Amino acid sequence: MEIEETTAFWGLGALVIYPALFMGALIAFVVKNKRKRGSRRPFGDDAKLMRMPGEHLWRRIYQKDISEMQWTVALMLIPIILAGVTLQIATDHFGLSFIALGIALVVFLVALFCCIAWLGRRLERREREYLGFFAERFVADFLEPLTDKGWHIFHDMPCASATASFNLDHVAIGPGGIWVVETKARRKGRLRRGGTAKVRFDGTKLIWPRWEDPKSVKQAASHASWLQDWLEARMGKKFNVSVVLTIPGYNVEVTGTSKAGVRAAAPQDLQDMLIGQGQTVLSGEDIQLIRLQLANHCRDVVY
Repeated sequence: MEIEETTAFWGLGALVIYPALFMGALIAFVVKNKRKRGSRRPFGDDAKLMRMPGEHLWRRIYQKDISEMQWTVALMLIPIILAGVTLQIATDHFGLSFIALGIALVVFLVALFCCIAWLGRRLERREREYLGFFAERFVADFLEPLTDKGWHIFHDMPCASATASFNLDHVAIGPGGIWVVETKARRKGRLRRGGTAKVRFDGTKLIWPRWEDPKSVKQAASHASWLQDWLEARMGKKFNVSVVLTIPGYNVEVTGTSKAGVRAAAPQDLQDMLIGQGQTVLSGEDIQLIRLQLANHCRDVVY
């Protein structure tokens, strides 16, 4: 029996120690290679890039990819370790019997279920974030042609209020004014043959096929107000800021007018909406001054 207990002890120790040794060796290998090839960057330590569409979502996705790789390794081992410890304890009370094995098996299955469920929820959140990231890239492609018409487009502008931090998905500045473009991405349910995915905007809420969303409309109005105050604080001049909600992949039906000035449109209709009737709302001088403010604020991507 002492031999069996010693074997079990060393088996459990190996399960715990091996992951630590593996990660330590991997980190040492990466550090050694980095020192060997040098750490000087070819573009300088002070280089900063403009934010791309969905910048903050991309950063979170990248960080989660690293974190989830580590968690996956840990969660694979946790059920085995718990089952091994339980078997050791149960064996001390019941001997190496079917009762002890049964208890250890139950602990293993419960721990396995909990670990898979926890990791599965994290992967679902990552998938939603990737959908949001791709949607912002999708909308950016429809805004890009405006740059040939005297417009400047900024993406994922970081913002902070007294209570929270957030991002403006897209900000467009041109002769037609200052526009905040907020992207709302949702997966589609099953459609009948010949059916189309439609979102209705009644002025106070987005009405999706299966639910209503007043929060997005209030959020969009709040974001436009924030940008208006932000520009006024920096430039000493008040500019009107318009805002539009855009929904990739859906037909957008507008049936009402928002008192807060929020509009809704499909991505392919954004250019016509922003240009309007071709009237000039901002002078060339104002456009350049606003562009400089936003460019300085959004150029924060470092290596």
